[in-house]
Amino acid sequence: MGCAASNPISKEQATLGMANAPPQEQAGASPLKLEDESSPLEGTVELNPIFEDLHKGKPGCVIRKTELRAITPAQMKDVCAHIERRCEHEAWMAKKKVGDEWVVDYAFTPDTLNLYGANEHFIMPATKSRRCAYVELVAEGAQKPRWFCSHWWGEPVLAFVACVETHALDHGYSLEGCEHYDAATAYWVCAYANNQHDLASVNAPTLEETSFYKALKLAEGAVSILDKDGMCFKRVWCSYECFVSLTQIKGLKYECYTCDRT
Repeated sequence: MGCAASNPISKEQATLGMANAPPQEQAGASPLKLEDESSPLEGTVELNPIFEDLHKGKPGCVIRKTELRAITPAQMKDVCAHIERRCEHEAWMAKKKVGDEWVVDYAFTPDTLNLYGANEHFIMPATKSRRCAYVELVAEGAQKPRWFCSHWWGEPVLAFVACVETHALDHGYSLEGCEHYDAATAYWVCAYANNQHDLASVNAPTLEETSFYKALKLAEGAVSILDKDGMCFKRVWCSYECFVSLTQIKGLKYECYTCDRT
């Protein structure tokens, strides 16, 4: 795996000791109080035991702002373990559209399962009873993004998570004893942050009002996760995320990671 250099830190930022703070905090904005941004789930909900390795027998919470539904590397590792446990055993299949119908294309393996398949086989089924975003099912409260992930859904999930785990290790977030160690570090990933049962809620009057843009504004940096074909840079929405990261938000870091598993 490799890491591109991030945007240089200005001398002023270094002097202020704010090199690792998100742009809004560098500008002096009031920090978020995450405890005020979520609430416990009211009432009862039937949790499907097949997903217990994900929800841990807890109902999750309600996180009203989509931009605060980032996911931690530990929560992503649970996703990988779930895929490895069920994918081949249950013969998860990829589908393609032929005319007006969806037909079986090929069998997924844990190493080839992408987010299109993950959404069909476990994200939507796991959240069906609550009709919520995946992060609301597995988190205990709002999770502010430290980094924003720009990627495309066709990349294998396990390769994506490997990139994130290496990124967290390289920055010391997952390295106990390191001054930057922070197990709560979270990454904003649209598939887990957006409510897949209500994609109309993603729409906004302007691009600046979308959850994508708002998450970028909250983050310390953006990281493009690349497969071997660099498809991330061929997608319009990913190109927009790169444009915003590099030109529209002052002080935002930008990095690229890839994985030989792709």
